Amino acid sequence: MPRYNRFATAAVNVAFPPWFYSAWSISGLMPLVKARLSPEQLRQGVEPDACPVAVGETDLRALCKNLTDNCSGAAARVLAPDQLAVGVSGGISVLIHGIRLVLEQHPTFVVVRLDMSNGYNAASRAVLLRRLASHPELEHLVPFLHAMGAEATDLLIGAMRERLFAGEARGDSAEGVPQGQPPASICSCRPSYPRCEWRGWREGRIEFFFHPGL
Repeated sequence: MPRYNRFATAAVNVAFPPWFYSAWSISGLMPLVKARLSPEQLRQGVEPDACPVAVGETDLRALCKNLTDNCSGAAARVLAPDQLAVGVSGGISVLIHGIRLVLEQHPTFVVVRLDMSNGYNAASRAVLLRRLASHPELEHLVPFLHAMGAEATDLLIGAMRERLFAGEARGDSAEGVPQGQPPASICSCRPSYPRCEWRGWREGRIEFFFHPGL
């Protein structure tokens, strides 16, 4: 265990070369079918609706979870009071019962849910890192998260583990965070909040301005 602790400490302190983090980030992409096709659909060759899930390396996930757990309190303070996903015990219950109570107290209020389509994959990582670095309680995450996203990596598809990119090609982009990794919620929350400009209450509704783009 002491050797593993030394490895883990070195890894999160970015003591290894860039190629290590690129290889460590390789994930298996497993398409989970959302709904089983009928025999008739199968005969017609209909493609099922599937949700691709990236399955990463177990040690990487364990270290990411440890980092996230250690800073969840700080993240809750930084993001409060606008979110209930990170560092808030029973956040989903608070959200559901809180909204119900508000609507009972103010029956003329209207609830609008905004769905940021593909939000995890669309956020600029450069913006994400700058916003994290602007908070002293979260800035220690930046070097490790930068190392994990700085180099092009690869995806292995399905049970046969076939490479997504042919030859020497590698997947490379400047957007997105690994949705399945524990720090993803902190990362996705932080770039979004500066885009919302509070405009206050008016006639029983909340007004805000949502900036286009990151």
